[in-house]
Order: sequence, then structure tokens, then C-alpha cells
Amino acid sequence: MRVSSSMTLLALVALQSAQGFLTLSPARWAPSRSSAIHLNLKPSDVAKAVRAAIPTANLGTVGGLDGDMGTDYYKDKLCEEDECAIPEPDEFTVAILGDLHLDPRKMEDYYKGREHFLPIFEDAKSRGVATALVSLGDLGESKSVRPEETQELFAGTTECHELAAEFLSSFGVPYEVIGGNHDLEGIDEFTTDEANLAAFCRIHKKPQMQFLRQIADKTLLVGLGSTVFRKARYTSHEVIIDDEQMAWFEDVVSSHPSTDGWKIFVFTHAPPIGSGLRVLQENHVVNGCCWINHSGGAKSDPAATTKFIELVRKHRCIKAWFSGHFHLGQDYEDSITFPTIPRELGPYPNRGSCVFAQTSVMRAGSSRDGRQQSRLIRGNKDGFEICTVDHQKGGTVRLDATISYTDTNHEVGVYAHEHAELKDSNAFIKVYSPSQGDECYVGYEEDDVSIDPTKGCTVDDKTVAWWHMTTGQVLGLYDGRLIEYEPSTLAPLGLVVGQDELAGKRVVVVPSEAPENCRLPAAESADGGVEGDCAEEEAEEQAILLVDDATGTITVVQPNEDGSYWRKIVRNKMVRMQEKRRLQAAEEFAIRTLKLDKEKMEGRVVSSWGPYTSISGTAKKTGVAGLTAPARVVAPAPEPPPAPKLEVLGATGSELASVFSSMADKFKGTIATDQLPMALQHVSPGSTAEELAALLALAEGAKEVTLQQFVMLVLFRRPVRADAPAKAPAQAKAAVAAVAAVAPAQAPVPSQASTTAVKEAVKEAVVAATTNQRGVSLTELSKAAKAQQANANWWDKAGGAWGSKY
Repeated sequence: MRVSSSMTLLALVALQSAQGFLTLSPARWAPSRSSAIHLNLKPSDVAKAVRAAIPTANLGTVGGLDGDMGTDYYKDKLCEEDECAIPEPDEFTVAILGDLHLDPRKMEDYYKGREHFLPIFEDAKSRGVATALVSLGDLGESKSVRPEETQELFAGTTECHELAAEFLSSFGVPYEVIGGNHDLEGIDEFTTDEANLAAFCRIHKKPQMQFLRQIADKTLLVGLGSTVFRKARYTSHEVIIDDEQMAWFEDVVSSHPSTDGWKIFVFTHAPPIGSGLRVLQENHVVNGCCWINHSGGAKSDPAATTKFIELVRKHRCIKAWFSGHFHLGQDYEDSITFPTIPRELGPYPNRGSCVFAQTSVMRAGSSRDGRQQSRLIRGNKDGFEICTVDHQKGGTVRLDATISYTDTNHEVGVYAHEHAELKDSNAFIKVYSPSQGDECYVGYEEDDVSIDPTKGCTVDDKTVAWWHMTTGQVLGLYDGRLIEYEPSTLAPLGLVVGQDELAGKRVVVVPSEAPENCRLPAAESADGGVEGDCAEEEAEEQAILLVDDATGTITVVQPNEDGSYWRKIVRNKMVRMQEKRRLQAAEEFAIRTLKLDKEKMEGRVVSSWGPYTSISGTAKKTGVAGLTAPARVVAPAPEPPPAPKLEVLGATGSELASVFSSMADKFKGTIATDQLPMALQHVSPGSTAEELAALLALAEGAKEVTLQQFVMLVLFRRPVRADAPAKAPAQAKAAVAAVAAVAPAQAPVPSQASTTAVKEAVKEAVVAATTNQRGVSLTELSKAAKAQQANANWWDKAGGAWGSKY
């Protein structure tokens, strides 16, 4: 039988409306990228088919990109000639403003935007339709608005909130406002978040940050705002919904079930994770401030990140969720995302019964993509429409999507127009999010926990792959970065390894299970650590390796303490400002007292804070590799290391012994290899970083260094290794013997007076040996050393040990 496109569409509409949520586009039916069905239909065909399948749907007028559903909407709907019907108690209109970032010097765009809304509100109010205005926060500009007078940030100040309250009140309808990530930023005026929050609530006449307003019959507007700025553990620009608000919100949605006919519209500054909205990888994702409670909220608890999407999935009364934060326009398909579709039709992004919508900005100077737009909702018992008020087109109202309720738990959504795409703008590209079954997933072979996500190739900006770790985390490669994704939503959590560190390397995952006895070797545990007991094994451990084939080096990507991998790099703004002031003080001191050039300060003044990375059980050093200590990752030198300087070759026995004994383990008589940089710097303060790195490379693989090996390393560039040659060169024997005779590891550092003779003897022996290649009598030097050292018995033992070792 020949089936028409229209009949097929009707059947699919009926099927999906019975199973869950349907997403339609007027140009084509496209429920998922994996669908094999493509229908070439006109917008009128779609609207006609949907109405036929769901007669109760009130879809309104489908408008194009330039359509106008503005100032006469209710006049056309409720009135005939001079008579107007009384609206039903479920009829409502809500305007939504995105990030305002008010600047008292630049109010023109705001006044124009308000003029665009006034006739829309008048059309509704004059006919008895309930109206309200919601501001999504970030009310003021996060910079000084009087730079010639003060550097005080405008955002979060009393002046800022008073200006915002005056502006929002001027729309002539009740307004609600919630806090964004800048609304408690009055750091010069208020010393605490609590004081700043109190001013926010007082000025906007709010009893608390959150709000609940019944806008129509069985219809609630609910808002949640950020209450933490100064006390944020990580970035101060994380939108943090505190525990009290979370508990309050859960109670609201639990006590207003969809089975009783309740419909809840939620408003937050940032969206919840799992919303599927377009995000900014270059800004919000990598900084941990993309989603509400992105970094775990006030208590840094990962459960706080996913709490909201879990509530959305559980409570079908949540019908829509509006957010701002990204300063992106409303013309893109992923500026609105619809709820769940049937599993058999594609990836299953479980978003309950909720539509998520991104809201743009009103002022041109705040827009990231040039768009100036706000949102408008018009709804009733049958469903609601999401519209765009375009401030660049004189306030034209465009229908974006129509959502019709099929029952208390399901609805049908229709996109009302084609969507723009961002082109030639890497900063705003849609972040790739994995989906179950896509071609980029890398799985494991049977009984194997090793994978090669890059298939033997180095990572570049075209590499896309993702995989599950055995411990549950989801990691992926995208845009030249290693990213962690939230397991239940597969939404991006944050940056693990940046492009700078990952470029040119392969990524490999290998097993890292503990040995059967699950205990550290004796040499590892003798440092006083308490490691050794076996941890309860839940999943086989793995290690993520970054392999640099060109240099032969491997970087191990260690997880965070909580098991996650993404790096919470950006920290609290208050802490960062204090650190900056301390650095500035140090630079001023350096200019004033050390006479350093201000223009050449790079690398001359650094901070000593972490991250402190060590697997040692005892704290022995605080240098940060690559910052306040030499970097540990050293590629093999293409050429042999340069010959040692004469002053290093002529280092006295007392100098070498003094350094060694001051740093050696008093029981072992050895120095840990990771302490060599400090020891080498003491021996030769004039050495360059390259020279130190070359010396460290010679000790690679050794866990500790003896006195003899230390001297061989410093004076003769001999590698530190277990399989040393049977006999050392005569000149090396002489130098080592002289040093050992002067000061054993256990002995106190000798005085300058007691080592004068040895100093000369060692210098003479070393210079002679290296210039004439003449062997030096060990006995001869031994006698010279004994004359200055009382501990003759120790020398005999040391000499015997040296002879037996080599």
C-alpha cells in the first residue's frame, strides 16, 4: 500500500504523543540524528498534521523569523469588533529578561527594550490576562562605571541594585528577580555575602532570594538565585544554589504534583546540567561555572550538580526552565531543548517533561554574538508558547516554539521556524556532547581494561573520542582537549588537559591494579608514611597516560581526591585578588630594593602555592616543579651534556660533603633523587636550568643517591645506575675518597679550618686528573684526608665499601 507523507507523519505524531514528547520542525520531521525517516514537508503540513493528531492542541500562529505576534495578540484572540471575551483564569503572559549588566552611562538600549515590552503588556493587561516580569540576574556591569573616580565594581553595589529596581519597576507589571553570578559582587561595599544578600533582598523587596508566584490557575513561577560569592571554594562565578533553597525547591515540586494539574515554570541564572543548551567551552565549561552548582555548590558536593536534573526527571509538573548566563542569542536550535523522546527514535536525553530555554541580552555591549533579544511566554491550560522579542528589529515578536499538553505528564513541542547557525566563531561553537551509541565511543575488548582512544595517533583539534573509565567517570577528547563528562547526562563537566599540554601526544588508558600483597616495598614505606593497607577493591584501577613519542616522556593524568578528573583551576575571586595584591607588593619591593626593571619582571617574582604533587608519605620539600623548582619532565638531550665548569670540578670535599650530609637521610646515608635539584643548586649556584636538567636526567630511574654517586654525578657527569662499572676511573676514586674522608653522612659538617688541606688536595687531584689523565694515588689522598679527620675508623669502612661497590 502506498502511504503518503502526511499519513506517515500523522501516525508518528500519534505514536510519539502516546509515548512521550514530540519534537517537530516545520521544514522536516527530525526527532533525532539517527532517524532513517526524512519527510519533505511544508510548515503548514506539520501544523495541520499535529492538529489532526491532537485536536486539543492550541498551537497559535506559526511565525517565521520575521513574523510578528506582538501588540495585538490578545486583541485578536479575545475580541470581536468592540466586544472582548473575559480570559480564562489559566491565561497568562510573562516577559523574561536575560543578563542586564546595567551601566548608568549606557541606558539607551534598556529604554528601547522597555518600550518594546510596554504595548505587549498593555495588550494583555487591558483584557484581564495575568502578567509578570522575571529578571534572570546579573543586574549590573562588572566593572567601574566611574573609572576616573574609583575602581569599585558596579555590580552588586547598593547603587546597582537601586538602578535595577527602578528599571524593572518601570515596566508597569509585578517583577521578580533572582541573583546571578555578579549580583553579590559588591566586594568594596560589603564585607560578607550575607550583608550583600540582605541589601539585594531589601532593595528588591524580597523576603529571600528564591521566589514563588502563582501566575494563573494551577500555574507557578518559581525562581532560585545564587547566594555565594566571597565564600565560593572555586570560581566565584559559579551560580550556587544553597542547600536551603534546594530543599525548598524540592518541597515545592513535591507538593504540587502534575497529577493534580500543577504546572511549574522555573527561572535560574544558569541552566542545570543535562539541559542540552548551547554552552561556551572557552569560558563557562573550562572554568566550572557553566551549570548551576557546577563545581558542587556551597559544599563542593558533586551530588548538588545533578540534583536539579534528577528533580526534573522525577517531577513532571516542571514544564519549562528559563536561564541566561551565556549572553548568546535565541536563533539557534539548541537555544531551546525539548524533553524526552521515545528511546527507539534516538539518543535518550531524559529531561522529564521540561522544555529548557536560553535567554539572550538586551544591550548590544553585553552580547557575545551580536543579538539583542528577550523571551516572552504566553500560556493557558492547553500549553504555552515561547517567543522572542527582538530588540534589533523594533521589538518584533517571533514565535519560537509551541508546547501543547497531551496529558499531565506529556506534551508536544513544535519548533516554529528554521534556525540560524553560528559560523566562523570558534568561541561559540556548540560543545560536542557524547550520546549513547554514537560513532565516537571507544569500548573495551573482552576482559581488557586497556584502550587506545587515539588509535596510535597524536591528538589534534579534529580528534573526537569518548570512553568510560572502570570507576564510572566519562572522559573524552574534543577540540584538542581532554574533557570530563557527567555520566548520567553526558554533559561537559570541565577541562582535564588543555591544548597546550596535549598537543602532539597520544592518549592511552592502561590497567594500574595493585600487586597481590597490596603493600608498598620496604624502601617506599620507610619514610614514615602509613600506607600499606589494602583499600577495598570496587573496580579495577586504570591510569590515563599522555605519551610523547618525540621525547620519550609520559605524563600520568592523576584524578582528583574525589575521583573526578576535571581541574577546578579558577579559584575564588577574593582569594585571587588578595594574591594579586601580594604579588604586586613583591614586584614593588623588587623594583625599589633590587633595582629590577619593571618591564623585565617576568619569572623574577613568582608565587609558592601548589599544587603540591608527591607520592611521598612524608613532607620533605615544597618546591613546585617547573615553577619554584626545575621541571621533572626532561626529554633526552640531543647532544652530550656540556663539560663541567672548572669551579665545579674544583669543588672542595667539604663543600660536597656539607651539602650531602645536610640533606641525607640520617639512617640510610642517601639523598632522595627528587631532592637533587636543591642539592645541585647549593653546589653550583651559577648553574643554568638547562645544566641542572641535564644532571637530573643522569639520575633518572634511581630512587636515591649515595655520597659516591653524588660526587660522580656532580664532578664527572656519570649516570646514577645500579649496574655501575666494576672499576671507576682513578681520578674519580681519588675525589670520592677525599670527600668521603672529610665528612661521612652521619658526621657533623667540618669547619673551614679543618678542611683546608683536603680542599687543596682535592682541587689539585681533580685538576691534574682531568687535564693530564693521570691516575691519583688513593693512598696518598687518604693520608692527606686522615690528617684532618679524627674519625679514622669511619674512613676505613667507607674505603672498604667503595672498593666493594666498584
